Amino acid sequence: MNGTAARPARSGAPPYWQYQQAGDLRAAVITYMTSGEMTVRQVKLIARYLQDWIDSPVWDKDPLLDPFMLEAMRRRTAAIRTEADITECVVMMVNAGMDPL
Repeated sequence: MNGTAARPARSGAPPYWQYQQAGDLRAAVITYMTSGEMTVRQVKLIARYLQDWIDSPVWDKDPLLDPFMLEAMRRRTAAIRTEADITECVVMMVNAGMDPL
């Protein structure tokens, strides 16, 4: 999204949305990133993707991540209900050195 590296770059890192086989997630992320009008289903698709991303066990092994911040991101991501929630979670992840989008 902003050039932040997906850290850590190792086996087990969560897959990016661009590599997903289903086109629905791709369309949802593109709509989100281009400030298009999102459907409830698109919000749910991105919420699920971000939940899978942040729940990846690879982040538990990252010594640069504060475990309390990681848990806060996981809780916040589990509570996504709106496009604004998505933005808040993505900003938290980017500030922690992740690049989910």
